[in-house]
Amino acid sequence: MAIVTGEPLSLDNASSIVKEAKSFDECTLKCLDDTQCVVVYQSNSTDSCYLFSWESIYQVIGNSSGGSGTVGFKVYTEQPACELNSQFLLNGKLYPLNPNDTMNNQWKIDTSEDGWTLTYICQREEATLICGNFTYNRPYPDSCSPECNVTMVQVFGEPGPLTRDPRSSDQKDKTGCIYECFNNLKCLVSYFNESEAKCVWYDVDSIWFINRTTASDGHHSAIKIPLSNRSCKLTTDEMLNDQYYTAHNRILGTYTRSIFRIRTTPKYYKLNFYLDEVPEIIRNIPGCEMNYVGTRASLRDDPNAVVVCVRSQKVPNITFNEAKDLCTEMDGKLIPARTPETFIGSCNEVATEVGMTWASIPLRWINPYIKQGFTLCDETVADGFLCGTTRQQDRGIPPVETIFQEYGYTDVKWTGSIADYQGK
Repeated sequence: MAIVTGEPLSLDNASSIVKEAKSFDECTLKCLDDTQCVVVYQSNSTDSCYLFSWESIYQVIGNSSGGSGTVGFKVYTEQPACELNSQFLLNGKLYPLNPNDTMNNQWKIDTSEDGWTLTYICQREEATLICGNFTYNRPYPDSCSPECNVTMVQVFGEPGPLTRDPRSSDQKDKTGCIYECFNNLKCLVSYFNESEAKCVWYDVDSIWFINRTTASDGHHSAIKIPLSNRSCKLTTDEMLNDQYYTAHNRILGTYTRSIFRIRTTPKYYKLNFYLDEVPEIIRNIPGCEMNYVGTRASLRDDPNAVVVCVRSQKVPNITFNEAKDLCTEMDGKLIPARTPETFIGSCNEVATEVGMTWASIPLRWINPYIKQGFTLCDETVADGFLCGTTRQQDRGIPPVETIFQEYGYTDVKWTGSIADYQGK
């Protein structure tokens, strides 16, 4: 028996309950003696022992996700009982209900974000997984094959703050939703809601945050990630832990010279898209994230000038504190005016100073200053906020060229218009 700390998602389907069990060792013996038993659970030494037969249990919640008690999985292995490697035995392994029949009544254990999942196969076919079928237990045997250079990373989560413009889909199950996104060059993230049997997807610049949830909530998201010869060797958790990728030629809606970043926090999975920090003629805002506006259009007159990158977010009925927290999550700070040259001390003041310089032409804000240019100075609600960040190169974002070289793109230049949706 491979022993872990945790508990089944539900005890309702237990095939039998042993009330007189005095210890977990006694529980495991009961399961070993029952040919149909695959999992056994006891919350503590004085509680009843729950036995689960084949196809009666589908998920075990780990201790780190709130599961309490002790769980035993019946596994077949040549490892000595005193040296069982549970992490190996419970990650992507297939076991027979009958050790003499390796084709019928199989069951598979996979490590999941919340613990472990169990699937059952009545009759196993002699077939191999293609690109791991996007399951959790990466890396796959074929993870670095050319046909697997784009993957979908599944997480328990739902679209978070600032998400907009969901694209509808006719898919009625999680798998169909994921593969529709995979086959759609415009799709970055898919989302399937179990309770509504509803699938939607999002393109680039439509989603920044994915709220982390648990398996029991029924929210399934998947992020499309193009892989390099390095990232194809990562585990699923590593792929989501502060990694940089390029969507070049794999996901439409991005600029040609752009990269994106995925991070995991206790609350969110976060996505950021960065543009080349080297100024080009068609986009000479140096070092600002995708669809941010720089407070300077060029550094030719003053290479050491401070540049703030600004983005206006439309969020109905957001409070000051909510806006401040979101802006912090976006690596920025809440700002009261469109540019640092026109910071205003009071919400009642108006701006008459030069707002910014574009192509050597000083531009002044209209007087009185338009109200949407402010974030509120108190905690009352507003319809949006302005978030400002320093340039990418000023906060440790790696040069775009570095990530492009990792993917083997050594001579990719800006092409097309400023809104290059060709993905070349």
